[in-house]
Amino acid sequence: ALEQACQQIQEWERSNTQFYPIAVNLSALQFENKKLFSTLEGLLKKYQIQPHHLIIEITESTAMRHIDLSIRACERLRDMGIRVAIDDFGTGHSSFLYLKDLPVDELKIDRGFIVDLKPGSKEEVILESIIHLAKKLGLTVTAEGVETQQQVEILTRLGCQQFQGYLLGMPVNVGQLIQSQGAHFV
Repeated sequence: ALEQACQQIQEWERSNTQFYPIAVNLSALQFENKKLFSTLEGLLKKYQIQPHHLIIEITESTAMRHIDLSIRACERLRDMGIRVAIDDFGTGHSSFLYLKDLPVDELKIDRGFIVDLKPGSKEEVILESIIHLAKKLGLTVTAEGVETQQQVEILTRLGCQQFQGYLLGMPVNVGQLIQSQGAHFV
């Protein structure tokens, strides 16, 4: 998946069009693999891409497994210019305390907080706190599992910057994305 992502980024960079960065989800084993950094360095060199066009996503539980190692790994990824996102935030047993130490760029809020989101709900109160904290820490906030316009409106009012979910579109491969965007692909 990493090589495919880098190859696609190279293709897009060479075409001189604006595009979305590509996020690659890493499992705990992949993230903790001692060869991860040499693999990434090799891919960046091979494809000659801008590293900030690549986002490494790790789940909250992966980040919290060995917090000291995760902090060092995230620091190294960011030193390489690669962006880092915490995926499925809110599903594990993490402490907000660790967010201040984890050098990440983005917090992706798990759909479990979104599915029952309605005005005045407990989910809204929790999301308001999470979004406020994440933004104060300088993180981009993405809500996963967005399925209704009402959810978008509440999340927007709370300060959420990005959304993922069926309301916006079904998951697609690169070819389908380019075809659906056509000349408007940015």
